[in-house]
Amino acid sequence: MATSAKRLAYKKFLFLEPASEVHKKSHVFICYPDSPNLKRMAAHGTLTCYVDVSYNSRMEMRLELVAVPVSDVDRAKAFYTEQIGFHADHDHTVRDDLRFVQLTPPGSACSIVIGVGITDMPPGSQTGLQMVVVDVKAVRDELVKRGVAVSELEVMPWGSFVYFRDPDGNRWSLQQLPVRT
Repeated sequence: MATSAKRLAYKKFLFLEPASEVHKKSHVFICYPDSPNLKRMAAHGTLTCYVDVSYNSRMEMRLELVAVPVSDVDRAKAFYTEQIGFHADHDHTVRDDLRFVQLTPPGSACSIVIGVGITDMPPGSQTGLQMVVVDVKAVRDELVKRGVAVSELEVMPWGSFVYFRDPDGNRWSLQQLPVRT
């Protein structure tokens, strides 16, 4: 990966200031001047630096899709969209034995997928699904209004929780993080 940047020398390191908006979204590069992986070229007061950042790129991971096993896709889709408030991103029947329905909680970067031919897990076997909310009591009250069976509020030192299950029994928790001092 190559980037042009201003050279900022500090002790034994070269700190490279991103040269463009594209690079500002990238990692900050710290180059060791005597590194064999660094090729430098000075031109008109700038430094072009070629840095091997493949390690950083390889290690960046984001969880973005979780399979939730259901027995009736249409019933589950209605539950998640109409009662829980998820957004229906996709609903595609690829063939008779493969239907892909992607649903995303409001404000989340991670979605769930339900459908036919998606997972070998038995319907209702997904546990430990958790979403973080700003006000768990307000969300609980709204879910109750929408007909969702939600547990009473449980307060613990690491947060306040309520729990619910989808029509197949997949278990969810909603957590409000404690105020940090």
